[in-house]
Amino acid sequence: LFRSLALSSRKNLCVHPEVSALRFGKEVDGKCHSLTASYIRARHQDGSVETCHFYEEFDAQGRELPIPPGVYNLDDLKAYGRRKGWCPYFLARYSILHANIVVYSYHYLLDPKIAELVSKELAKKCVVVFDGDRKS
Repeated sequence: LFRSLALSSRKNLCVHPEVSALRFGKEVDGKCHSLTASYIRARHQDGSVETCHFYEEFDAQGRELPIPPGVYNLDDLKAYGRRKGWCPYFLARYSILHANIVVYSYHYLLDPKIAELVSKELAKKCVVVFDGDRKS
């Protein structure tokens, strides 16, 4: 079963209406974190804070089975996420555990924090393709 997917930033994969409308990546990252962090989610139990329903749905159901075999670019991941009601960013991050090929920006390789995080999650026999496109 072959799986290939593009891995990108929250800014490029977010489908949350409020968060995805933000213009800059750091704003998207900050707002996403404020809706998905474990300490925020713990406080949500009493209804006092907002969380991301796309992340909550992914967390509840998205880890049960790997993404179906296929080739997924950013638009495909977003469409699949919308269809399922799941966060495409966290779906992609989880799916690299099962991917045969992962395409991501070479900028991620240059960022030690991201490179370490991604390399730990890659499947043992995964091929990584670095994309030099500025939009990645």
